[in-house]
Amino acid sequence: YADKAVEALNAGFAQNVSYIRQYPFGTEKVLNGRIFKNGNYVALIIAGQTAEEGTTAEQEAKMAEEDYEKIDGVWEELFGEAKNLAVVPEDDGSNGALLPDDGNAPLVGGN
Repeated sequence: YADKAVEALNAGFAQNVSYIRQYPFGTEKVLNGRIFKNGNYVALIIAGQTAEEGTTAEQEAKMAEEDYEKIDGVWEELFGEAKNLAVVPEDDGSNGALLPDDGNAPLVGGN
């Protein structure tokens, strides 16, 4: 059951990643999300401070890293380990948009 829950959470997490690439706000907070599993306990955690306007990508990444270090510590304290099972999909360069490969599609109106 817990393994299926992790799969389902990763599918939802992938959608969040796709969305955040299309509308980048809190990107590092999402990209560093956690999926933890211990026995039958499963958790998806996307947390952290909201970056203020003017915050650089590097500052946002550091904030997310610090926030998730705390979360990892609490989960590890409760369950003995904090192995992140979240899978961040590769960035295909589409910025989350649904861009079909239309290389072989007929051209409307001909060539």
